Amino acid sequence: MAIDDFELETTDTGFEVTIEGEIPVIDAPRADHAYFIAVSESASLPGYHRVALQTGDDFTAMEGEMSAISFMLSPDAHHPTKFRVDGESSSLLAPAAEVDGRAYLLYDAPLEDRVRLIQKDGPFDRVGAGFFIRLAD
Repeated sequence: MAIDDFELETTDTGFEVTIEGEIPVIDAPRADHAYFIAVSESASLPGYHRVALQTGDDFTAMEGEMSAISFMLSPDAHHPTKFRVDGESSSLLAPAAEVDGRAYLLYDAPLEDRVRLIQKDGPFDRVGAGFFIRLAD
């Protein structure tokens, strides 16, 4: 992961780290990277691709090394996630997402330039963030 910038903020429960950078995009279900964006054909939505933030094989090693320094540094597998999706598509589906300040149980709209999706808390703490997009026909 190439890191461009990061911020450390103290909160009531400890601290929060915000990282900005680039992360690999891979069309395979597994990868060596600690974190990566997986893109795969959706098994449940024909014609759509699933795009999801996932942990790879290096996550366990990274977690062990950070925990050895301090148990407070132990990273979570899933995080609040903001996606910025640029491009065009006839349909973008995002479960339980915040888009332009509005919350949606299911965001379903064409992608016409750019959209910012925020997915956090609740189930996303256990399964991670992701969305579905219909690729050009």
